[in-house]
Amino acid sequence: MVYGKKRRFLVLLIIVFLLSLMQLVPFYRRMYVEYHDSLDVVTSRLQYQEKISQKKDVIVEQYNSLSDREKKMRSMLFSGENPELVSSRMRTELNAIARASGLFIDSMNLPKFSQSDEWLLITQTVIFNGSQINIFQFLRKLDESRFFLPVISLDVRHGNEDQMHCIVKIVGFSRLKSI
Repeated sequence: MVYGKKRRFLVLLIIVFLLSLMQLVPFYRRMYVEYHDSLDVVTSRLQYQEKISQKKDVIVEQYNSLSDREKKMRSMLFSGENPELVSSRMRTELNAIARASGLFIDSMNLPKFSQSDEWLLITQTVIFNGSQINIFQFLRKLDESRFFLPVISLDVRHGNEDQMHCIVKIVGFSRLKSI
């Protein structure tokens, strides 16, 4: 009988143990799920941080590229305190380019100024006669100039013998000093 009481007690103890385990299973299951959810959150945050880091590198690279281009563009602008000074510098540069191309400028019209808050645009009309080769050299030297001098209008007509009559409108740019 003692053996039967011990056995019943042991069975009862096992049943109580299993019941207590059954109450703990939802607790451990919930804890396990929360643990994995928090791992997922941490993983997604890490991936997000990596994407941001990659985007930051791209943005910094683009900024540096823009900064380099801006520096290059600024170096290609005419400097000056007023439109007349900038126009004078532009005319000097155009005369030097024409001489280097083997051309003599017949005339330069008065420049036209267009001014915005930050920018000054000078439109200069240049009239000259020359050979085709000299005109092409002039246009090439304008393109290779240390200043940004885009041609906005080019009128070339056949003149005497191998000479061509040329009218060129060129724009020069300057940032205003007041900014």
